[in-house]
Amino acid sequence: MIPRSALSESQKESMTAEASSSEQKLLQEIEQAVLVVEQSTSNSPIDTTRSSLGQPGNPHDPSHRISIENCRSVWREFLAHKNLPPTFEQWAALRSVNFNNWQYSDADLIRFAKFMFVGPSAKVDPELSEKMAITKACRIFHDKLDTWLCLLYRFYNRVPFHNFKHAFMVLQMMYATISITKLYDYLPSQDLFILMFSALCHDLDHPGFNNTFQVNSRSRLATVYNDHSPLENHHCFMAFVLCRASNAVNILSSFSNDESIWIRRAVISCILSTDMSKHAAILKDFRQKLPEFYQAARATAAELEEATIPIDTPESIVGIQRLLGRHQELRLILMSVLIKICDISNELREVHVSERWLDCLLEEFFQQAETEHQMNLPVAPFMDPKLVTKSTSQIGFIRSSLMPLIEDLGKLFPALSVSISNNLTQFIKVMRKIIQTDKLLKIRISSLKVKSKIHSILSYSR
Repeated sequence: MIPRSALSESQKESMTAEASSSEQKLLQEIEQAVLVVEQSTSNSPIDTTRSSLGQPGNPHDPSHRISIENCRSVWREFLAHKNLPPTFEQWAALRSVNFNNWQYSDADLIRFAKFMFVGPSAKVDPELSEKMAITKACRIFHDKLDTWLCLLYRFYNRVPFHNFKHAFMVLQMMYATISITKLYDYLPSQDLFILMFSALCHDLDHPGFNNTFQVNSRSRLATVYNDHSPLENHHCFMAFVLCRASNAVNILSSFSNDESIWIRRAVISCILSTDMSKHAAILKDFRQKLPEFYQAARATAAELEEATIPIDTPESIVGIQRLLGRHQELRLILMSVLIKICDISNELREVHVSERWLDCLLEEFFQQAETEHQMNLPVAPFMDPKLVTKSTSQIGFIRSSLMPLIEDLGKLFPALSVSISNNLTQFIKVMRKIIQTDKLLKIRISSLKVKSKIHSILSYSR
């Protein structure tokens, strides 16, 4: 390829004009797809709850959606740099649990998402360039991926937590998990695509109010899905509606009919598994299936360690591949657990990243609690600003939900436990320090109240 600096001015102008024309064409295709989706979902069961407190609302209310003007600005920034790959340092961060989204624009995040599907160059990472080239393996054209990503961005809402940035971070954690565990040795490229596609789509069109609110407020969403995981069902619906908007955005179009059937089944399974009300059941199911993974590794592995099965040995890889190839249900269970841990992975990141995400989550919780109070609906204790502190809520969540998941997945993939243990330890230390500070503050306040009372009594007695 001739470097741009070696071109004449007229050649540079010609290239710029071509790029501008190509960008304009993609923008037109994106906006056409947006119109199709908005028409398809004009009777969407999503309630905004903002203007009328749970009464049926317009799903395209400006207070709910990112404005089309803001979208265009982000799209243009992304399309202008869509072929610029991440730097070596950025690739290293994307492959780790230490990626910091807060230092990048939304356009940058869209570009990083694109290249996680494309894969790094051989110069950056020879192994991943071969085994994580998802677009090449799944025959997805880059322009189609670009327009799909822009369309997807349009249908994440302006809510504090369940927004595009969160979806990106779940995708990034999935990419890091695949890289750290070398999951590409056990699952075909198609399944890796399913995991990444599901991660990016798993909260599409989230209104910022959870399933409990949908059911208690008798929202249209809860009515449509009969109170069964209304949000997750809606996210699945939106994921496939987006792909059907036009051929220009349909990144599923290259798959055969049989492949499409499996992809749809697996994506639905993955996204529905992110409903936290199913957490205990999915974890129980995974624990029951763990012996089958061990047996598959034992069947072909030459040596075993005492505590865990070293499934990253060539012999064990073959055994696990055979097992997953024969049993789709086991693949679905493994994929469900993987997306679950990525969805609730904020506390596995560095503290300066995870604390900001926790603030966003609590902001969304408290907004819901305020709305529930105004509507005379029950308020969950973990959302009530009168009862919740940042530290105590997270210590409980880590102990009850996150740690059991990490421990069980770590039995299969010890490398993952090693990668996240330091960040999790640091986060717990910070939260415990806050708890201790809160206790000392309460003691001091109590002491001041007692002293004040004694002073009042003494003053009165005089």
